[in-house]
Formats: sequence, C-alpha cells, structure tokens
Amino acid sequence: MHPALLPVDMLQGRAFDMIRVTKTYDGATLAGDHMICVEDLPAFLLLVCGFHVFLVVFPILALETPEKEVSVNNFYKICDCMLFESGLDLLAEYESLKIQGVGPSFDAVVAWYTGLVRPDLKSRIKLGDNKEPVEEEVIVPVFLEQVPHVDKKTQKRLLKHFSTIQKEILNVVSNTTSLEHEFQKADSNGNSILSLEEFMKYLNVHISPTLCNLAAAGRAIYTCTGRNPIVTTSNDDTNDNTEYSLISDEDWFAQREFGNILILTFIYHKVFAALQMPQHAQIGNPVNIFDHHFHDILRLIGVKISTGESQALYNQLKQKRLRLAPELHKGCHPDSVTIDELCIWFAFQIWPSLFEGNKQSKKKAKKQNSRKGKSSTPTEVLEEFLVLEGAILDMAKQRPDDVHHLWLQLAGNEDSENASIFAFLEFLPKMFPLLSNEGTILHTYANTTGRESGENSFILRKEFVPLIVNCFYFHRIDFEFTRGNGSMFSGNAPDVTISEARNCLLRMGNPYSEEELMDIFNAVKVTDSFALPDLALWYAELKCPQGGAVFSESSALNDEQVAFVNLIDKPDRFKARMINFCGGHYEDGWEIVQLDSFLRSQFPNLLWSPEVITEAFTRSTGKTCAMLTGTTGNLKGVDGDSMIPSKDVRTYLTYLLYFEFLKQQLPEAALYGFANFVEFRLLAQAANIEIEDDKLAKVFRNLCQEGKQSHEEAKKEVVAFYSCCQFICNNMLH
Repeated sequence: MHPALLPVDMLQGRAFDMIRVTKTYDGATLAGDHMICVEDLPAFLLLVCGFHVFLVVFPILALETPEKEVSVNNFYKICDCMLFESGLDLLAEYESLKIQGVGPSFDAVVAWYTGLVRPDLKSRIKLGDNKEPVEEEVIVPVFLEQVPHVDKKTQKRLLKHFSTIQKEILNVVSNTTSLEHEFQKADSNGNSILSLEEFMKYLNVHISPTLCNLAAAGRAIYTCTGRNPIVTTSNDDTNDNTEYSLISDEDWFAQREFGNILILTFIYHKVFAALQMPQHAQIGNPVNIFDHHFHDILRLIGVKISTGESQALYNQLKQKRLRLAPELHKGCHPDSVTIDELCIWFAFQIWPSLFEGNKQSKKKAKKQNSRKGKSSTPTEVLEEFLVLEGAILDMAKQRPDDVHHLWLQLAGNEDSENASIFAFLEFLPKMFPLLSNEGTILHTYANTTGRESGENSFILRKEFVPLIVNCFYFHRIDFEFTRGNGSMFSGNAPDVTISEARNCLLRMGNPYSEEELMDIFNAVKVTDSFALPDLALWYAELKCPQGGAVFSESSALNDEQVAFVNLIDKPDRFKARMINFCGGHYEDGWEIVQLDSFLRSQFPNLLWSPEVITEAFTRSTGKTCAMLTGTTGNLKGVDGDSMIPSKDVRTYLTYLLYFEFLKQQLPEAALYGFANFVEFRLLAQAANIEIEDDKLAKVFRNLCQEGKQSHEEAKKEVVAFYSCCQFICNNMLH
C-alpha cells in the first residue's frame, strides 16, 4: 500500500461518500478503491465526527431516511438546534442545496454543516453534488428459446399425473368450507396467515410431494400479491443449480388468497415441468413467448385448439395484459405474451372464479336466495367485498374516464364542481350496492372532508374519488367487526382497542404488532384505544394512496364559515341583503359598525376579536381607527373614518373570516405577532393554498425583506403574523 494512502472502513462509508476524493495519486487511480489521500484526512475525520453528532441528535432522520429528501421544516429544526445565531439566510441555503428541484439528503445537510464549521476544508467536501440521477434499471426481455420435444407416451403419462393433482386441488377450492378447513390444516401456528414454509409443508403432506416446487409457489405468491417471497443467491444466471433464500417479511399470504395461490402454484408447476424450464428461469424475470411457439406450448400442457385459435388467443392475451403484480411488467416485451400471462389464463380455464369470483354461481345463488327470501351469508358478502375492492382500486388508480363518467351521473353537469350530499347518498348504493349504510357513508363524509353533514352539505369534485375509496374501506372494516350484524357507525363512531384493531387487520391479511399500531395511531396507553374512523382512514390510504384519506386536503371550514364564503363570493346578493338590513340606505359603501351588526345577525356563531377587525380594516382600506367594543365583543362605535368603500368590502370580509380562522390554527404565533417559515407554511396548508415549497419560500423571503423596513424582528427570519395571513387571503381572492 502506498504510504500516503489510508483504507476507509465501511462504517465510515457515508462520510467517505461526501469527500471530493482525489481521482489519482502518484499515478494510482483511487476512485472505486475506497482510498483517500492524506490531504483529505482532516475533512474525512471532521465528517465522521459530524455524522456521529447528527446521529445522536437526530437519530430518526439519520437512520430511517439517510437518502430521503430533508424537508424545509426539518432543515429549520436542524439549524435551530445546531447553528444558534448564525445570521444565515436559511431559506437561501436550503435552495442552494437542492438538485433539480429536489431537497438535500440528510448526508448532504451534514456535509453542508461541516463546511460551515471548518470553511478551510469546504473545498474538499461535496456540497450539493452528492446526488446523482438514479437511472431506472433497464431489463432486456428474455424469450423462451425453444419448446422441448416430448414423445406422446411421456406426455400422456405427465398429463394423467397432473390431472389427478388437479382434481384433488379443485375439490379443495370448490367450496368455502373445504377451503377454510384446508387452510387451517396448513396454518400450523394458528396466526391466520401462511408462510411459504408452512405452504410447502402442506403441499407435501396433503396434496402431492411432486408439487413441492419452491419456484412455482413463490411465483404464484408474487403474481397474486405483488410480494416476492424468494430470491436467487446464485450469481450465475445460467447455473441450473440455483439456490434460494427466503425474504422474511414477504414470504406470507392471507387466508383469502389461499385458493388463488394453490391453483396458480399447480399451474406454474405444470407449465414449468412441461417446458423443462431451469430453476433460474422459473424465479427470474418474466420469460416471453414467441407467437410461433405458443401453439406447441398449449399442446404440451393439454390444451387442444387449432393453430388459428391459438394465434387468436395469443393476440387476445397481448391486448388484455393479464399481469397482476405491477413488478411483473418489467422485462416484458410489448409484442409478446409471458409465461405468467399464460399461467393466469390457464388457471382461469380450470377455475373461473379465480380472483374475480365465479359470476355464474353467484347469480345462481342470488336467484335462489331471492326465491327463499334469504340474504347473503357473511362468507358470500366477504367474497363480494374482495371483488368490489379490485374494481374500486382499479378505477381510482387507472381509469380517469370511468371516474369522469360517474361524476357526471352524480353531479348531472360536466361543469359542476360540487354535488349535494343527499344526491351522493342516493348515488352510491345504486352504483355499489355493498356500500349502502347511510350512517357509515355520513361518517365517511365527515372524516374525509372535515365537514359535518347537514342540509347544505356538499361534495367537491376533488373529493369524489377519495370519498368513494374511503366509503369502501369504512364499510369493509365495519363488516369485519360486525360480520353483517348491524353497524359500528349507526351512532357516534366508537373507539376500538389496539388488540381489536390488530385482529381486524390480521383477518384482512395485514399482520401488525400491537406496538406498531400503538405508534401508528398514537393510542393512549392507559385506555389502549383510538377512534375507529382513524383506523378506516389509515387503512384506506395504505391500500390506495391515489384516493384514500384526504381530510388534510379538504376544507377545514365549518358549515357556517362555508356559508359565509358563499355569501361574500356573490357581491350582488350580498349588497341586496345589506341594503335590506340597513332599511334601504346605501352610500357606495358601509360603515364598519353596520357590517359588524349584519354579520352577527346572519352568523351568530362566528365571532371576531377586536384585533382581527382592526387588522382586517386597516389592511383592506389603508385607514386606521380605534374600535370600541361591547362586553360581547360586538362593535359599539369607532374613533375615526370607518367607512369601507364598496370596492374594498369583499377584501375586508375575506380578511375578517380568514384572519380569525388562521389565528385559531396558530394562536401562539398570533399572540407573539410573528411567524417563521414553518408556521407560514402551516397557515398556507390550513387554508388549502397549493403552492410548491420553493415558491412559498421565495414569497416568505420577500415578505421578510419588506418587513425589515419596519420590523426589527424580521432579522430573525420571521414575518408579521397578519402579513402572512394577508398574503394567503390575497392568493384566494385572485
């Protein structure tokens, strides 16, 4: 080893990554060798110390998200803790660390801080250039090179063997009772989920030892759930002696998936055996099939159709794209059919109720029940829920045209941006009969939009998809608790214990420990409980991020505040009502006392403090006057010019409503009189102002600069509280 070079220990790898490593030293190439020059050692040691300090002070940020973007809020917290009185323009510093509009990683922040501590070493530390664009992995499609030739005698023997196994499996999955009984046999530890190991033991003991194909079972789980339970440990993709290792957190599936996976395991094993595929091909990326091989493959697995029919089927499968797990799209050629798609299609042929349920048997059962006057059994309802879940998730994630069509049916007008809650109560059960409980729908509405249901309640267009998704999961979880006997949402939504929530999720195939749920829901340890709607909203967002819970994005105004907004947004209507209130008197404007009396008569529950009235009046008109208030907070009189011209009335009323609303969101900042950027951002979020963080940061800097002329506090990177509120209101007005 060169005497001026030092090896870098793996534990200090993160610090090493932030050093501008000299590329060559005395002719030796250093890049990729984890070697540094002696000249780089001080910066490296300082970075190591910096990482140790940050790991102690900010363990969650450092350990959980080392590569994730550090938000502006967390950047401020770091600076508040580490820099004290730095005099830096922190927003400008944050902007300088961004790369292609993305905020810095935690490691980049550590490097930036280290450069501040030792400016003389700054040139040897990466600042802002540590992130490189991550190129998406390009997977070259793999094709089945040839179809093996099998003599008729051997083929007949294999097909007979597989036919015997198929009959036994169909006996298992043919009725719900048998399927549940077999699942209990396989579930050796009784936790209502099966590990891959338990599933393989079940196949060996209760079905057939020849079906114990780990690759086939893994592929079936991967296809049904999107979780890949096994990986290859061999580095040689051409080596048929591939070894496998289990992924501990992905080698499981729920009871409802048992029948699907059992069928698909059999199909995958049959196809793999017929094609004599090596193990590495069975568990690797999807294998594509040439169209001229397709008919021969069908013949091998016992499907007897003509060449023309097989070509038509090949084209049909290309169009349908039957891949279930999104990950199975990787490595697929757009003009071919994969082994996975062939297996899924073949599974449908022997068991039509795969994934979607047996529609014919359901129709028959429904007809029989209607004759006998019987309702669906809990098991049948559960099956319907599973089918409906797939349809709703597919619509929410991938079918905007279907969403648009449903919105037209609800709103009745393409240009309409809202719809009545009563229209929704009629619409939802008509479209989705399972989602028909009015109490559950109303609880979902309140928890999704943040508004209580009432005579004037409405649904915004942007809330439509989240509301449907949430309605599904509120009904689904309600059913899981009650099994169809009444509803948990018939009155006030109850609390549920952590144990009850854990068992509910476990039955739905989502194993969580009680400790994890305590952290997720911030449950009170004394009572060990939390609100049932919180569970439903969290689960909806977990299953469908495109829809799910949107309470934080919905209006936080109550119904009376919304009615206030609707009134001031219609100037002519407001003017007519004011003239009527004032006995026909009008002078191209209103006295502030007149406005206050009118508003209190129309909205008795909306109260404004004298401070808010003064700020709203001064900032909307440019005038100043002293307010004289009564014991109830109403205006009794003013000292000065209190006329608000007609052109400023809407601005004044908007300021009045939102100044008080935002004051209630951050009372401490309102009392202090100033807001920092984090608080400014929270105010914007509370008012549903959709502005990107970098643009909001620029606005805040401008407000800081404007405030420095009159506020000494602005040097501490704060802005007058009502200046922040004024910007938010102006944004809404325009």
